[in-house]
Amino acid sequence: MPEARKCREFLLRIALSEIEAYTSLITWDEFTWIVKKIMGDELSVEYGRKFLRFPNLRFLGELRKRATRLRKGQLIVHHPMLFAPIIVEFPPPPHVISLVA
Repeated sequence: MPEARKCREFLLRIALSEIEAYTSLITWDEFTWIVKKIMGDELSVEYGRKFLRFPNLRFLGELRKRATRLRKGQLIVHHPMLFAPIIVEFPPPPHVISLVA
């Protein structure tokens, strides 16, 4: 899957501090809810903790004004080659869409 490879590479760049990224706690809440529905309570707690400790991914606290404008699945990204931060939006994966529909 080319999309999965691109996502993996993007997350790796965040982990390696090549990209400065921020997300809302709403994203964490949605992530743990989906894991709970698909994999159960135990894995939801485990993966939720891992998500909170993801290297160099910051949760918006110091940027409260921007945080209130973020929707689920969005990140604020700062990159040295950009003059201003950008908001990146990830579409829900196909299996999530099928759960909601």
